[in-house]
Amino acid sequence: MEILSPIVVVLLVQFGKYPSGIWWQPDAGISLVAALGAPIAAALLTYVGMRGWRRRTPRTERVREPFILYGLHHGLLAALLLGTEWVATVQDWTRDLPGLVDIVALLPWLAMRVAHGQVLWTLDQAGAHGGWTRRRAAGAQLQVTLLSLAPMLLINALRELVLWVPAWRGLLSAYEPLTALGSALLLTPFFFVVSPLVIRWILRAKPLPAGETRSRLLELSSRVKFGPSQILRWDTNGTIPNAFFIGLLPGLRYVVLTDAILERLRPADLDAVYAHEIGHGARRHLLCFMVVATAFGLWTAALAEHGQSFFLNLASGLGLSPKESSLVAEIGVYASLALMILGFILGAFGWISRRFETEADLFAVQALGAPAPIQHALEEIGLHLGILRRKGGLRHFGIGQRIGLMNRWLHEPEFRAQFNRLMKRVRWMIVIMFVLGVGVSALGWSKHWQTGQLLTSLNQARATRSPEALDTVLANAATLAETDEGYRVVHEALVDSALDMRAEWALESGDYSKAVELARKLGRSTDEVVQFNGERIRLLVEVLRGRPALETLRTLSWTLALWLRASRSFDRESIKETFSELYLADLAASRREQFVEVEWFARPRFERSELLTPLARVAAELEAGNAVKTSLISAAKAEAASFRHRGALFALAFPDFSFEGR
Repeated sequence: MEILSPIVVVLLVQFGKYPSGIWWQPDAGISLVAALGAPIAAALLTYVGMRGWRRRTPRTERVREPFILYGLHHGLLAALLLGTEWVATVQDWTRDLPGLVDIVALLPWLAMRVAHGQVLWTLDQAGAHGGWTRRRAAGAQLQVTLLSLAPMLLINALRELVLWVPAWRGLLSAYEPLTALGSALLLTPFFFVVSPLVIRWILRAKPLPAGETRSRLLELSSRVKFGPSQILRWDTNGTIPNAFFIGLLPGLRYVVLTDAILERLRPADLDAVYAHEIGHGARRHLLCFMVVATAFGLWTAALAEHGQSFFLNLASGLGLSPKESSLVAEIGVYASLALMILGFILGAFGWISRRFETEADLFAVQALGAPAPIQHALEEIGLHLGILRRKGGLRHFGIGQRIGLMNRWLHEPEFRAQFNRLMKRVRWMIVIMFVLGVGVSALGWSKHWQTGQLLTSLNQARATRSPEALDTVLANAATLAETDEGYRVVHEALVDSALDMRAEWALESGDYSKAVELARKLGRSTDEVVQFNGERIRLLVEVLRGRPALETLRTLSWTLALWLRASRSFDRESIKETFSELYLADLAASRREQFVEVEWFARPRFERSELLTPLARVAAELEAGNAVKTSLISAAKAEAASFRHRGALFALAFPDFSFEGR
């Protein structure tokens, strides 16, 4: 569960960025109360659950918390992130800054884990927190939680940082499948390279002081001709007997030893633990895991891409409507990804990890010339954790089995040769997994490149407002669709986009009759965004003609507010312009006394200046009775001249206001 937990937690945040439906939309106040109450609820669950579990469990088996309690805490987090507006509230606070949304949204989870740790400190499980202050126990719990979350948070922050730059966002959006491939090939290795610095900072690990222990361990590294750039000490107040190796680059390779390991183990046992950890580095286990993680990223990207087409075709074959088919495809892809992640972690990752741990054990045996030190160290650690009689876990065989494997390797030449062959096959299997991942992803490279070029040309036509360039894009797409059936969907989408652009140009030029005619055609599209734009254009024309479609205004505002929850899936500038136009339409209809005020949950967000164009910001200031800056008036005047329909909406809303002479 420790490995699955960060994946589940971060995925919950990502799902929380999307609307949870119109049946339940609590406001920011309720969401904040829920976020503050989550740690209290987690503490109560821990207290009740642990008291009952302790009564039924032998004292030596109380080190690990019951699985059901861990699951309840994750369920509590899911209720907060998916059942309230907490993530949307955080998006408002953070202005969607890259990576910051995820971190702030997970503050309740960090508080829940700290509250959980505080209850355990109070109950003092098997003396595990003896000698700690509450503050130190809270800090340790925070460290462990951040250590598991840091990898995925860092990768998400890097991805969002790239998408935050408007020029990159448009380019990467055009080549979206290739972007996902590049993300898998670049971001995962980048994390493996810089993770030692992140982990060292989180743990506040310090270099092991000079002395007999450090000299002895460095001498061991010299003897086996492999060692870290630093040996670090992690202070856990003697509660966590652990050690691990991190880092790929020679200057960023660390062996981290906890204070419990350093203080509890005799010198020979500590040497064995150290030899085991540098064995991971010497046998390039981290490099192998990096390749495995990269390959897995390629496979998930391929599944997301090809799975969408598979489920769409399946749903269409069942006679479902386009909208229903799209929903089925989305659910099918997410379910497939979840099963793939679960199968990978419980299957391939666990299987490989256990063999690598055995290989590191055998490296220690070879480095020390005898199995006794590493075997005794394992028994000492197992005795402290109360797991001597436990079976193995996801990443390790049981202690008894590990000792048995070492003895077999030493005394059975046939087993030794068999194990060595197995490890060679494991490495070849990893390479093959990576090559196949690249191969599966490469199946659509040509199509993705051609599609990206078409979308880039479409964006250029939109920017230059050139009907001729638009016709050229459609002609090229039609030619590709005739030669390859796979481009048919791309051509249809481009036809909708071109129709949408022409309707926008007609609206902006003041040709309302043509805009309405084109908008009706947009309404027949199977794409919900295209349908939305068609309804929006018809609505704006109705308001300008003095016949506002009130129900349409309510529906469109509600829909756009829901989409704002997933703003990174849309062009922010487009969202700003659309919000501004609906806001101006609202004011224009209200001034004509033909609009009945309704409470939209998105209405307060209209006042966010970054979601309004200059003209709408002037309207917001006038509506609030504030003075308007000259620079803002100048920008609004230029906007009204470029977009005649917005200027007309503003004039209807504020008939006594004139830009002339200002």
